[in-house]
Amino acid sequence: MVFVTPTTTEVLQWEGLHLFHFESSTCSKKVRTVLALKELSCTLHHVDLTTHENKTEYFLGINPRGLVPVLVHDGKVILESNDIVQYLDDAFGPDSPIPTRRLSDANTEQALSAEDALHMAMRTLTFSFRIPSALGRVPDDRLALYKDRGANIEGKGQNHGEQIAFWTAYNQNGGCSGDAIVQAYDAIRAAFDGLENELNGAQFLSTAADALSLTDVVWFPTVRRVFLCGYDLRRHPSLWAWHERMRAHPAIAPFVEPMGGLGNAASWWRTTGTTLGVCRGASAGTALPAKG
Repeated sequence: MVFVTPTTTEVLQWEGLHLFHFESSTCSKKVRTVLALKELSCTLHHVDLTTHENKTEYFLGINPRGLVPVLVHDGKVILESNDIVQYLDDAFGPDSPIPTRRLSDANTEQALSAEDALHMAMRTLTFSFRIPSALGRVPDDRLALYKDRGANIEGKGQNHGEQIAFWTAYNQNGGCSGDAIVQAYDAIRAAFDGLENELNGAQFLSTAADALSLTDVVWFPTVRRVFLCGYDLRRHPSLWAWHERMRAHPAIAPFVEPMGGLGNAASWWRTTGTTLGVCRGASAGTALPAKG
């Protein structure tokens, strides 16, 4: 679990739960979902990634790696979304002063690790098919500001050096390369094949199979984002059915990423019929879903 001692010292005095987040961030959605499921009171601090607020001196003094979400609990600073949801489940479990239903199960540790491993693949697809390249570009002064920050802080699926390399190449090339997209696609498809086998027609990814778990909460924003990047989830029937079930779940529905805002991919797909499947070299792509 990743804890830091902030140089933006005001947060050390904060009481209760505080969450630095971005509305459209898949990692932020996980944490907000767990907070809602556990009915925990939390002060939200929105960090606008579109204007690079995450790369200011103030925010880098809280998380030197420049990532959201960040949880502050009674002055303790916790990084990494999967660490945060696990922390919340442990700190506010059945035997805590504020008792809530435990969401972790036997699958959770493996699920958190597997989903962590997809962060860079997710970033590649997001900044190729979900966000306009002009909006994704990091200004040189902001990139320089945090290039040397966070190098010694554990990153799990988002290694700091890999982040810097990603943004440097993205700025230089005006986007992600075709090879990077193919590699990301391959990683995603392999992971989704695993989820398909794990589900095998079950209602949820939890070991109980009939109750929403932390495993489901962690995976849903990722699966949803990849779907919105043009991936044909219907090639995995059990995973597609799970996606639709999760999307309609009353605890999940308020946090479901909408179809809109596809950025530079929207007009491209609709005029050429090109999808992520075609980028992978498939013989034909699938139509952009009309709704979802």
